[in-house]
Amino acid sequence: MEKMLLKILENDHEMVKDLFLRFNQISDNEEKNRVAKKTFKNLEIHGKVEEELVYPIIRNFSEKGKEMIEHGIEEHRKIMELIKQTKGLGIASVDFSPKFQELAQAVIHHVTEEENTVFPFAEKNLGNKLSVGLGAKMLKMKAGEKIARPKLE
Repeated sequence: MEKMLLKILENDHEMVKDLFLRFNQISDNEEKNRVAKKTFKNLEIHGKVEEELVYPIIRNFSEKGKEMIEHGIEEHRKIMELIKQTKGLGIASVDFSPKFQELAQAVIHHVTEEENTVFPFAEKNLGNKLSVGLGAKMLKMKAGEKIARPKLE
């Protein structure tokens, strides 16, 4: 798999983990709210990029790829539901921080699985299946530009 693509995804993972840590270190609710909103936005964009650009290629490679991606999509659904629940509480709610921590645990679990299972599988099996420009497409998509989806062979 294209190194740039994996690096972008790994950088996203690190950034979100840092945001979770930062949230825990802040006592001011206004600042916590800013960090939480940034976390939600980054997770939503990252999930969309993975599901639209990366996951289809891995899913279509083999049955094992399909199983990994179906599991990853299920985890994305759980994460998106936790985001929705957390947003619905509002920062002033006593339940906000515990729900945000539940989200953090789900994300860290997903990231760990992805980096230890999906990424090595993709790198080993799909290096020549991906266009050189997929990393660039990912960056454009993250910036909000419309892009053409990768061709599946």
